[in-house]
Amino acid sequence: GEFLYSMVRILKPEYVLETGTHWGIGASYLGMGIKDNHFGKVTTIEFIPENHRKAVERFRILGLDNYVDAVLGRVEDYKPAVQYGLIFLDTEPITRFSELVKFYEHLEPGGFLFIHDTPRTLCQGNVNTDHPEIPSWPFGNIPNRMLELVKNGELRPFHFPTPRGLVGFYKVHPDDLKWQK
Repeated sequence: GEFLYSMVRILKPEYVLETGTHWGIGASYLGMGIKDNHFGKVTTIEFIPENHRKAVERFRILGLDNYVDAVLGRVEDYKPAVQYGLIFLDTEPITRFSELVKFYEHLEPGGFLFIHDTPRTLCQGNVNTDHPEIPSWPFGNIPNRMLELVKNGELRPFHFPTPRGLVGFYKVHPDDLKWQK
């Protein structure tokens, strides 16, 4: 939570997107950062009605109603209308890579995207005999589009060695230094 709050305070994004609201703890920290910045909006998406209700109540109690928009629905159906300066992906692990691909075009240049619970290996090659239908369990194989974005230098990954893992991506900005070989 403190990390999310700090990222909002440091980056000062106008718009933040979170997938996988659950009970609204992460979105509350994001919303408190927006509130303390005195501008911006967090959109958080949750598909389980009971979780959504708990989160909305949390936002109300914390006075974050004007800073956090809690969407009840499926991430796959969500259609962004803005560019986000910060995106935090925390739905079911098997959907997080496809969410990066979906929302990449809505991440502003110079923006940051984080995928929660990801070790340095991004679980590539993991085998779970209880779930043989999921290659590279629990996230699945990295989609080709995501591989292309990193290979082409459009997204720059970086890792945090937290116990559960956290990977971040920076979307290059046209004003960034062009490094020479």
